[in-house]
Amino acid sequence: MGVVYLATVYIGKTNYVAIPKYYWNKELRENLYVALVLFMDEHEPIFYLIPSIVWSTPDELFTDSDDYSRNKPSWGINISKNTIPILAEKYWFNNIMLNRKS
Repeated sequence: MGVVYLATVYIGKTNYVAIPKYYWNKELRENLYVALVLFMDEHEPIFYLIPSIVWSTPDELFTDSDDYSRNKPSWGINISKNTIPILAEKYWFNNIMLNRKS
């Protein structure tokens, strides 16, 4: 059985989503996912499904923070004009569902 963490972001107010590590007992597994809903003015919401294992190799899009000074340790999603195409290509919910049917 999989576990899904729902995260929403309203572009224009913020471009970062933090997933506290304690939600997943500080471990990444194949059956953990983030369902990301991206809201933008004058656009329909866009849904993404992201497997937790992407944080095994942090990059510009998927960040890993152990900073205890400002926040609790978290994995993050950094949304920018450079990272939205990556989200769209690899994690757009509609594409994932189409690939599962084939």
